[in-house]
Amino acid sequence: MIKKIFVVIVLLTSTQFFSLSLVTDGEFKVIEAIVLGLLIASVALGPLLLPPEEHRYPVHGFKVGVWLILAGVALSGISAYFNFAQPMQVTLVTQRFMYYYFLFFFLHEYRVDPALLKDVLLFLGLTFSIIYFASMADNSLVTTQMMAQRDTLRIALPGILFLVIGLFISLQRAVEERRYVYFLLFFLFTTNIIVDATRSVMLSTLLAALPLLYVYLKRRFVGTIAVLLVGSALSAFYLYGIVSSVWSSIIGAANLSDGNFAVRILAVRYFFAHLFPNSLSYLFGNGVASQLTTYGQQVLQMKNSGYYQSDIGIVGDYTRFGMPYLLGVITLCVSVLRNRRWTSDSYVVNSFYFIMISAITLSNFGIPSHIAAICVLLYLFDSDVSASLADSGNSSQADQIGEGYGTLSIQDDSL
Repeated sequence: MIKKIFVVIVLLTSTQFFSLSLVTDGEFKVIEAIVLGLLIASVALGPLLLPPEEHRYPVHGFKVGVWLILAGVALSGISAYFNFAQPMQVTLVTQRFMYYYFLFFFLHEYRVDPALLKDVLLFLGLTFSIIYFASMADNSLVTTQMMAQRDTLRIALPGILFLVIGLFISLQRAVEERRYVYFLLFFLFTTNIIVDATRSVMLSTLLAALPLLYVYLKRRFVGTIAVLLVGSALSAFYLYGIVSSVWSSIIGAANLSDGNFAVRILAVRYFFAHLFPNSLSYLFGNGVASQLTTYGQQVLQMKNSGYYQSDIGIVGDYTRFGMPYLLGVITLCVSVLRNRRWTSDSYVVNSFYFIMISAITLSNFGIPSHIAAICVLLYLFDSDVSASLADSGNSSQADQIGEGYGTLSIQDDSL
């Protein structure tokens, strides 16, 4: 029970408790330091306290990918020290959000119940939506940035990946179980994404859902899919009357998309021209900047010029963590794609489709809440593979999957 509660606390902490004003910034930093300290200590002590288990990491590429990412984080800190004289102890604090990757190892070592985690993901998606809509009525509820854009109030609420994952979970369960509660949740999550009016999130969600919708249509779930799509549109208009205006504004804003894209291109050029002092920094990155150092002031000046590392997605992450990090991300994505047939939970794969597609503009592998969500998805993927291996009892297939590069097939190819 303790480990289950701790995982929930870690996930909530990764979202900064959804920026609720009940927790001050100073209080949150203390809580986060304690939670991350306990997380790392638990992972370090795990091999000593727990008996080893066969096939602990069924998809070998996941473990390799996470270690590569953490190696990139460590090496980029050294790079920041030698290239910008940023003290190591300062870097250890500024890059603390990357320590959420240790959740991946915690889940595997302590064998947290996958069924519980699926419900927690759905619960966090629901919590995101409730706080989002409540904040539109009372903007003092959260401390995050709010922007009146595209005829709606856009709220930069941490944890939007939980919303997207919740949408895919509710979609799968609505079609396969046909329970009304999942239809309602799908309508709510879809409405939330539309009202937020973030074009990259909407487009990535749609593209990520297309393979699953195709499979369901192929299996003649036409009526259920029609109810979901029509119901989502009706609920959007019912819950938020200006959705039509939102869409008009989005279409109108599309005329400015070339300008927004140009700004991102300029940001990439600017970072590569001014942020890399030598060849080694191109290899190991520059680390996470602290405003207490001259390096941090340089990055702050770039922000004042309109150039944000977070706006250029995976490229911005590369400028901080270098090639090992980038190789780690690629390893994770390739491992998911090559082994996707072994999981019956299609929402896991669809969530990764979203993560990969939106990585162009979103720092999915470098945002605390996204990192925590990704670690849970990887663990659920591994758990499903373990269950498949246990059912098949095929050791040769286990070896193939263990390397992450096997030729895999099952009777029911859901994706």
